[in-house]
Amino acid sequence: MAQTIRKRRKSYKTSTKKSSKKAGRKSTTTTPSSYGYGVKSQTSVRIRSKKRTKTTIKPYSSNYEYTIDQHLLSEGVKFEYEPTRIDYRVPIRKGCCEKCGSNTVSKLASYTPDFFIPSTGLWIETKGKWDSQGRTKIIAILESSDTINRDNFRMLFMYNNWITKNHKSTYMQWCEQHDIIAAVGKTVPLEWCK
Repeated sequence: MAQTIRKRRKSYKTSTKKSSKKAGRKSTTTTPSSYGYGVKSQTSVRIRSKKRTKTTIKPYSSNYEYTIDQHLLSEGVKFEYEPTRIDYRVPIRKGCCEKCGSNTVSKLASYTPDFFIPSTGLWIETKGKWDSQGRTKIIAILESSDTINRDNFRMLFMYNNWITKNHKSTYMQWCEQHDIIAAVGKTVPLEWCK
């Protein structure tokens, strides 16, 4: 008699179960821990990376500018950091003037160079990463500005990186093609200072 009661209870339990196609399958996740790469999930990695912040020394916008500043101070060079804003014109592609119908249309923009050395009259722009927007901006400044031209402007790069992933040219090669005097390193060349 006891056996029949157990069977009834068993059958009673199974009859209340929902029947679905997914019944009996284990849930699988695609976190790095399920592949055996560690115990942290993607979300915890993303949260941790968002917590990291860049530490810069004010008023400098990058640590590279700060190291250049310290180098110029140690050499005894008089300089000004971001002294003025310089106006220039950015050409607008596919633009049209409403008054005259000309296709050469531009908008006004302002640019603040990093360093100015009064003894030589040179403007120095320091760059760590230099994207395509920055390159077109420099070309527009050199072509349209009254105060900055190719004779009194210098580019200083932290590294001589490739411009694109295709590895066709580097920062220095691009500057050479566009007649811009440039250098690579964490120090300003002394011939620019004297």
